Amino acid sequence: MKYQLSISYLTDDDLRPYRPTIPEHEEADIFIQAFVEDISLFSCTTSAYLEQLTVIIELKSDFNLKNLNDELKVMNPIYREMFKTTGFFKV
Repeated sequence: MKYQLSISYLTDDDLRPYRPTIPEHEEADIFIQAFVEDISLFSCTTSAYLEQLTVIIELKSDFNLKNLNDELKVMNPIYREMFKTTGFFKV
């Protein structure tokens, strides 16, 4: 199974008391790349790679979307400070 996870840069609309500044795109890009690398190391994935601002994720045959969601939920929270995910679809 393949899934795509869309990513977007944060904008002024994303400012919050706990996020008083928005990272530059270059800084966010570093974290996006690390995010993709982390996903590729999940026990349920065979691969994860970035195409523009979309992460393409391929699951191992004996895993499902719930397994992927479970692993995504426990990822480093710093990622949420650098970019946002905007869509998750089966490919």
